[in-house]
Amino acid sequence: WCTDLVSPMLQLLRFALAQQISPAGADEKFIFLSDVTLPLKPMPVIQAELGKHPSASDFCFYPTGRWFPLKTDNQTYKPVASQWSILSKKDAQTLLERMPEPRSDAPVSVPNVENTSWGDFEVVHCIDEGAIYSTLAGLFHLDRPGNSHLGAGELHYPEEFLQGCCRTLGFQQGHYTKEIDMEILHSWAQHTDLGRVMQSMLDEGCDLLQPVTNCPTCEIIWTVNSVNKICLNMMQRSAFLFMRKFPINASLPGFGEIFVM
Repeated sequence: WCTDLVSPMLQLLRFALAQQISPAGADEKFIFLSDVTLPLKPMPVIQAELGKHPSASDFCFYPTGRWFPLKTDNQTYKPVASQWSILSKKDAQTLLERMPEPRSDAPVSVPNVENTSWGDFEVVHCIDEGAIYSTLAGLFHLDRPGNSHLGAGELHYPEEFLQGCCRTLGFQQGHYTKEIDMEILHSWAQHTDLGRVMQSMLDEGCDLLQPVTNCPTCEIIWTVNSVNKICLNMMQRSAFLFMRKFPINASLPGFGEIFVM
């Protein structure tokens, strides 16, 4: 993570596209999941939901305060989205066409987008979070309507969490104090489905907090350490198809309880 997840992702796409498992001309989706992600719905439900929009890809955008601004232009940003995305077949093919072949001796090189290179942006963070979406859809221009498929208007404050078409229920909070994080969560709960589910799970006593290294007073909503039947039911009834992050020692209801639900 944050060094080069893009190269193996591209190789997985190449392999998957070459399999030709589906009938010729059939719509396909390519889902990237981490090792700490679990499905919230049965596979037929996931397939039916994704099949409603066969040509669409799904990205979960990070708070706009974490987007990369262009050094020479405060109106242009490289959108930052979670690497755990869902790509349509067309977008998967386009990504492979535009991204260079992976190399074994170096991280993948990011192609120029709209005549800008990776180094032209401030606060550049992880390639896997900043390269895939912009390679497909371009940059976000604050002064242009309808750009990057995100619409026009001012960038939102980070607290408002521009969620996008997110299929994965995952927690992305900054490393602040617990008090500040709770204030941000309250704002999220008023504006997004993600925030509402997170707030409801905390209210039901589910353990979603993780201490922050080198910050004794900090706890962030980050991992699913323990959930009860009520919280599990909330997750299943939500619009999300997947959820992360489940540590290996996460406490979950037993199979019998889940089956009855």
